[in-house]
Amino acid sequence: MINPLIWTKCHKFRAANPQIKIDNNSLYRQSEMETMYDSAQMEALERIANLNDLTYTKINGEFGNIGIITNGHGLSMATADMIHLLHGRAANYLNFHGASVIEDILYSLDMM
Repeated sequence: MINPLIWTKCHKFRAANPQIKIDNNSLYRQSEMETMYDSAQMEALERIANLNDLTYTKINGEFGNIGIITNGHGLSMATADMIHLLHGRAANYLNFHGASVIEDILYSLDMM
């Protein structure tokens, strides 16, 4: 995931905040990546969501005023774009997956 991608004065694209995110469903195929996983690098809210098989991502943190709950990363980004177009600021998003159960989602919302 590369977000944001910037255009430099030298007329080149550069990744401003590159990250590697591996879907937990495919982690068993990436055993070397699993050994590098360090949950201490995650924020507390990200850990809570991760324990419940959800994804929490902080976008604008304290500068945002709207939280997004969706069932797909693409939908989260599209929603954040729409919020921005309407002069709002997305603070974060909670992404649940098709296999998520309502109890996990409600528990995560209660913890946040």
